[in-house]
Amino acid sequence: MYRPFFTLTVLGASRAMPNVGGHCSGYLLRTPESSVLMDCGPGVVGQLLKVQDPTELSAVVISHWHADHYFDLAPLYYTLKYGLSPLPDGRRIELWVPPGGRTHMAQFSRLVGGSDSMFDALFDIREYGTAGSHRLGSFDFQFVRVQHYIPSHAMRVSTEGGPTLAYSADVGPCAPLLDVARGANLFLCEAAFSDSSQDEAEPARRGHLAPAEAADFAQRAGARRLLLTHCLRGVEWDEPFLTAARSVFSGSVDLADEGRTYVVE
Repeated sequence: MYRPFFTLTVLGASRAMPNVGGHCSGYLLRTPESSVLMDCGPGVVGQLLKVQDPTELSAVVISHWHADHYFDLAPLYYTLKYGLSPLPDGRRIELWVPPGGRTHMAQFSRLVGGSDSMFDALFDIREYGTAGSHRLGSFDFQFVRVQHYIPSHAMRVSTEGGPTLAYSADVGPCAPLLDVARGANLFLCEAAFSDSSQDEAEPARRGHLAPAEAADFAQRAGARRLLLTHCLRGVEWDEPFLTAARSVFSGSVDLADEGRTYVVE
């Protein structure tokens, strides 16, 4: 019997300070009909070029305005304009940004290109909202404002009649994250700190999760699989992170490996 699915390719899974040989946040979702890039941090475009022609992207979506989640929009622009197969004249790729993001993009455009409208030539810049869903290629996206040091938006992604992926973006412990992850086939969740004591002492000011906290949200939300990302990686970190998460979550737990493709089903 046919089971609908889509794929998630991890292009970058590091924190703001990249792991050795790693890249910052970037995740490629694909169906046979379309592809969407979630976040576009430093190093992501070079990784994207290994697996797909960037001109074939249906959309790019940015969770929040920290540098490790969007700075590679500039290399993406130049790749689309001057790459081996530039974006055809007149075609623009949808770029979905947080509320108020048009102003931010104009400022970024002025800083990197000297013009408020540089990105407008190749991107159809759209601000998403937190009510209802938005259609990006073959995917339905729901955006939920979550707790972070600046406004950040988790994402709940699905296809018609198919599975659901939940992406935490950067987030501290907060109730909205439960709704994002509820019943998700795959919960892609950050675990930037090995221990909660590394974050702000005041709960309402926290902006990241530890592995056991990510696992607790996955368990309470009834998610099927947990994929930890935005983590420190290395022999001294990998096993403790997995052990902490597996002690809390009864489902499958893995660390997001850059360059690997996961089936969401």
